Amino acid sequence: LYGNFRKVLPAAVVDALLGKKAGDTVELTTVNELRKNHQETFSISVKAVKALKVPELDDEFAKDLGSDSLAALRQATEENLRTTEEKVRNDEAFEAVVAKVVDAADFEVPESLRQHVKTDLMRSDMNYMYSTGGVPQRFRGHNRDEYRDELERDANLRVKAMLIIDAIGRKEGIEAAERR
Repeated sequence: LYGNFRKVLPAAVVDALLGKKAGDTVELTTVNELRKNHQETFSISVKAVKALKVPELDDEFAKDLGSDSLAALRQATEENLRTTEEKVRNDEAFEAVVAKVVDAADFEVPESLRQHVKTDLMRSDMNYMYSTGGVPQRFRGHNRDEYRDELERDANLRVKAMLIIDAIGRKEGIEAAERR
């Protein structure tokens, strides 16, 4: 099994399908990963088994991806990885600074704003589940009440961070500008 199957199907189902041939049927009952006290029964008939063909890593492959050569593709990929790595490091540093500032700030956030951010976080988690079939990080290992508590904490922290960053921007005369 490859692709999104590992994200969509429970691990027990994927494990049971490994090594099966066309015409085989797999039937099993497993515990739902999101709702721990809920069991799900699966009955899957294997219609076909196909091998994933990996293309040769050569200039033709690179041209199929829009590069002039394999060397050019490799160089572009390495540059992209360096840029991404730098962005991740910068984002993590920024988040660490914001977390320290938010931890030091002791004020109540407006309820309506916290509720709005909480709703956006829930929508984001639902979109993640629908698009990937996976469980959002915030939900992993938590029951429904723990997830709600996590949402409350995250929404509260995000609102505080937004209000603090906005106040700093106003005080320092910083204005957002469109990227060019």
